Amino acid sequence: MCYACWVDGITIHPHALEHDQTREDIYAALYTETGSVLLHREPDSERWILTGFNTHGNLIQIVKVVFETGGVLVIHCMKAQKETVAMIDRARRMKR
Repeated sequence: MCYACWVDGITIHPHALEHDQTREDIYAALYTETGSVLLHREPDSERWILTGFNTHGNLIQIVKVVFETGGVLVIHCMKAQKETVAMIDRARRMKR
């Protein structure tokens, strides 16, 4: 398995870089997260979708797997889609 980068427990899979986003864009979005939704739970991991801002200030969406060991694997990243933003907004409103 080939991984593009690993920093601070965050691994970025090469597939996450296929939609014109850089590693730096992904790190920026992770640290500026505007919201997230749990997509799937396994016994040893959780899959989340989140939105955050890349290094150019554009909203992007990321799918990450968070392992119970504390590691994070980013598997997808692209420009935020309307459907994703709406899903995260609905989840945020339900938490209120």
